[in-house]
Amino acid sequence: MKALFRVDAAPHMGSGHLMRCMTLAMAWRARGTACHFLCRCQPGFSSRPLEEAGFPVSILPAPEESSWLGVSEQQDAADSLPIITDIAPDWLVVDHYALSTDWEVRARDNTDRLLVIDDLADRPHCCDVLVDQNLGRDQSDYQALLPSSCQVLTGPAYAMLRPEFALNRSASLARRADSRCRHLLISMGGSDPGGATGLVLKGLKECRLPDLERITVIMGSMAPGLEQIRQLGNSLQWPVDMAVNVADMASRMATADLAIGAAGSSAWERCALGLPTVMVILADNQRVGARALEESGAAVTLGGVDDIAVDLPACVESLQAPERLQAMSRKAAAVTDGSGVNRVLDTLIGS
Repeated sequence: MKALFRVDAAPHMGSGHLMRCMTLAMAWRARGTACHFLCRCQPGFSSRPLEEAGFPVSILPAPEESSWLGVSEQQDAADSLPIITDIAPDWLVVDHYALSTDWEVRARDNTDRLLVIDDLADRPHCCDVLVDQNLGRDQSDYQALLPSSCQVLTGPAYAMLRPEFALNRSASLARRADSRCRHLLISMGGSDPGGATGLVLKGLKECRLPDLERITVIMGSMAPGLEQIRQLGNSLQWPVDMAVNVADMASRMATADLAIGAAGSSAWERCALGLPTVMVILADNQRVGARALEESGAAVTLGGVDDIAVDLPACVESLQAPERLQAMSRKAAAVTDGSGVNRVLDTLIGS
């Protein structure tokens, strides 16, 4: 069996879509499916992660403008169809905020099944299966947007996380009996839009954190100003370990007592490990999920990048009480168990 993923990544759109598609592809490949990728050459895009993971990747021409797609849906479909036809996938997977029914109906004749991965519920789709992993999302949100035959999988039970998160879950939850904030982890995603990491580090200079022993800063290679961030970390009173493009995110999260992180797909990784989190909203499409997580008690929302300087110190200091961290950890762990990718695959293989 063959699967083809149409997904993009770039500094202006982040890497979360590509990462979750790669997670699904790795699990699917382990079950015997050959997985291919189809990506547009967006500014700052690198195919290296796909190539290093052993996935064939076809590159569409660079767009004329820097946006979510850079060309019309019709043009993207025209560019994509020869590759889709040549590969003839059993499953075509689309994870892209700028693609909808207009693109999908053009591709359907060249594949047996079509899966859409979405977060927004804001446009129609012509697909067989749709996955929306957001907390608070319900199948009824898509009722007017999908064919009646489409199977809809919603909620963090279907969050597609790498196996390392489920494997580290038990140990991570067990160590949270001692919930003093000794290890703080900062991760604003692969591209760090708005320079959120630097603003967080500046805000921490104003914090009173009596139990804190060390800070870990995790960044992607697409993030700007890596050397400036390193210098800023060295100016703090606590030891700061800066890591770029880590391959052991789950184990690093499992040893942290509190995270300051983006309110994107990494939120489900933190929940799987019961890691209390201060979330920063880096894009409008993160607001609904962030609100639902805060209402569940699994995290607190600081706001956007512009709110970091003013609100971070009081927010972080308010979370130093062990009983508050323990309560947040329990709520976070209840959101997802980290096994969503297998639930998705069971549905795809069974449909």
